Amino acid sequence: MKKAIIFLSFLVLTMVFSTAICFADNPIVQTSFTADPAPMVYQDRLYLYTSHDEDVTVGNFFTMNDWHLYSTVDMVNWTDHGTPASLRTFSWSTDNAWAPQAVPRDGKIFLYVPINNNTGAKIGVAVADNPIGPFKDAIGREIAQSGAMAIDPTVFIDNDGQAYLFWGNGNLRMVRLNSNMISTTGSVTSNIPMQGFTEGPWFYRRGSLYYMAYAGSGEKLSYATSNSPTGPWTFKGDIMGNPSIGTNHPGIVDYKGHSYLFYHNGALSGNNSFKRSVCVEEFTYGADGSIPRITGTSKGPNAIASLDPFEQVEAETIAYSSGLKTEVCKDTGGGMNVTSINNGDYIKVKDVDFQGGISSFDARVSSSGSNAKIELRLDSQNGTLLGTCDVSGASSWTTKTCTVSGASGKHDLFLKFTGGSGELFKFNWWKFTMDGTPGPTKEPTPEPTAVPTPLPGTVLIACGSSTEVEFFQPDQYYSEGNTYNNTNTIDVSGLTTHPAPAELFNNERYGEMSYRIPDFTSGASYEVTLYFAETYLTEAGGRIFDVLINGTEVLTGFDIYTSAGTQDKAIAESFTTTADESGEIVIEFVAGTENPKINGIGILPIAGPTAGPGIPGDVNESGKVDIVDALLIAQDYVGLDPSGYNAAYGDVNCSGKVDIVDALLVAQYYVGLTSNLDC
Repeated sequence: MKKAIIFLSFLVLTMVFSTAICFADNPIVQTSFTADPAPMVYQDRLYLYTSHDEDVTVGNFFTMNDWHLYSTVDMVNWTDHGTPASLRTFSWSTDNAWAPQAVPRDGKIFLYVPINNNTGAKIGVAVADNPIGPFKDAIGREIAQSGAMAIDPTVFIDNDGQAYLFWGNGNLRMVRLNSNMISTTGSVTSNIPMQGFTEGPWFYRRGSLYYMAYAGSGEKLSYATSNSPTGPWTFKGDIMGNPSIGTNHPGIVDYKGHSYLFYHNGALSGNNSFKRSVCVEEFTYGADGSIPRITGTSKGPNAIASLDPFEQVEAETIAYSSGLKTEVCKDTGGGMNVTSINNGDYIKVKDVDFQGGISSFDARVSSSGSNAKIELRLDSQNGTLLGTCDVSGASSWTTKTCTVSGASGKHDLFLKFTGGSGELFKFNWWKFTMDGTPGPTKEPTPEPTAVPTPLPGTVLIACGSSTEVEFFQPDQYYSEGNTYNNTNTIDVSGLTTHPAPAELFNNERYGEMSYRIPDFTSGASYEVTLYFAETYLTEAGGRIFDVLINGTEVLTGFDIYTSAGTQDKAIAESFTTTADESGEIVIEFVAGTENPKINGIGILPIAGPTAGPGIPGDVNESGKVDIVDALLIAQDYVGLDPSGYNAAYGDVNCSGKVDIVDALLVAQYYVGLTSNLDC
């Protein structure tokens, strides 16, 4: 009943923030043939490095001369960043730009690549200041080579800072990397036992468990686990069955609370083994850390964010397309543009949020003839027509504007290209103007963004979650740490003093980390509540860590499992602190026997927002307005006749009645979304 009442209290808020389920399309890149996916999360964006099968195959063998890069923030729309590195990056290269992997460290991105397979395979390393590059050869020679088939490097930096490089075909090898990431220490370990290992290793850690995914017998994807980065390894099973082409290659990553498997197939080439295409599927780990059997689909994962059409969108940001290519853009700002646009080609963009409506559309185009148009349609190539934009006659880069209407809310957007024969034009970017706002000029001057003044009061954070969890806000104010999600059923019955939804505990942030939460009143007293549930370990003693608040150790040798008494049981630990002279509350998590973890953080003033007799919102006349008042109003609304309730103070919006809207307003006041209940 408590959960039902909370749901009623926040029903309106949930409706506002709810999103429709949308799907991506596999393969995720259609403008080039891509293979050997290597995902990397960097500054809240997921980057995907791939190898590149050329359109023209030479000698009936892999023809691969460079590496490609794509990125996403929603897992359905992928932006093409072109070629961050190629064989020309390495003066000593001869052939075969095969499977890459990139890792960030100390403000640099390190790209590990196998080259020269035909003349003696070697692994090189390049470095750049950002994921897009350009990358430069870091040492002018190979970083690792040991015997034949020195291919498919995979690199991981462990929690203690030690980095490991694995690679191999048939023979799995490993060497430790120094902290500079461009030199090795110690000798190479060869012939690491790994059941069925063929090639394509992918090494990572999740919690206390180390994973090695790889292409095994028949190129099916398999995996093994270990309690140590150096083994021994225990075979756990197959992830994906034998492919319909000659190879496969896994890439596994957690991003914004979701887990994803990247792989490649031959869907765009009719199963040509030398013209492959990268795909992605979402999956959920088992409670024991196991990876389920995954079947490749043509749909792919759900969208995890919406695309804003009122900000400039690169034309090469694509969910799916037909007939198109990309090239380096010579317009101001550089980047890439779409080319090879012919009559009937299209771009599909997923989960576009048109909000209340649209009034105009801008397209940045070049090299257009006398008959070139863009039809803007909803949800399909023949869907509702928003408008047709004539982009003819642009000999150089020009912004074309047209009037549009008929879109609101969330839809897929199809940009369908029509016109005469041959290539119609080149396409750099596009943008809509919101209905009721002035249309932009061709060269708009950015206006300064207003920064809202934070409201004092309560802060509720859903740690590790990219979205709201009922009245807890998305994860923010953190430094370091990683995210993990689960589907466990969590017991929250013990959270009587500080209630929280069970869903809060299906996401977490783990690792040595800190939260620096600003905008409190310096010197004022606050109650800090930390929410935990042990969803991974199954016995006491496996996860012990310390917690400090503003430099004071509040939890020493803390064990979630011991404190809760079991797995999957939520607990809350509360402490009193004062905001420092900067108005901040800093929470630090320090590792002991295992990574710390946290599911939620709640901070509220000790006295709470004050309210005297007769002040709207204080329906239980406790002297403060808090979540209890919101729940009492909700109970009254559904006819539960709560005790200790004075309805005279419940009509906070002066509507003449007390209803669920009043409960919502009181809840918003409690969490700091509004500072005034005086209607």
